[in-house]
Amino acid sequence: MKAFRVVLAGVAVLLVGRVAALAEHECVLQSIACGQTVSGSISGSECNVGTGFYADAWAFPATSGLQVTIDMRSTQLDTYLQLSDPDQVLRAQDDDSGAGVDARLAVTLDKSGSWVIFAENSLAFDTGPYSLSLQCNG
Repeated sequence: MKAFRVVLAGVAVLLVGRVAALAEHECVLQSIACGQTVSGSISGSECNVGTGFYADAWAFPATSGLQVTIDMRSTQLDTYLQLSDPDQVLRAQDDDSGAGVDARLAVTLDKSGSWVIFAENSLAFDTGPYSLSLQCNG
């Protein structure tokens, strides 16, 4: 698979993952905090990360050693999560570790700084509302 670049509020994030496209896209970086659940929607107007694949980007501050659990749930689309570290390196990704086709990441962070969650659709052109929760321990 090839890498692609996503520009988030002036910060370039290099992700190596399931997308076999090389492109630069402008994305809106939103915020999420530990203990928070946010609502979003994949509609096709989000950051385009490949043909038919879209992502919302959510940033959160963290310290090294923090244990996080990230859940992306939807009744209308197959969810997918990616997590990049403060150095913009892809550190984790998941498709179906949650209930049904929901995505879940459980990770102990090894760096302090701003981490970015990419909430995505797993199936091309799949759209619908989702909830994203971030739980933290440590």
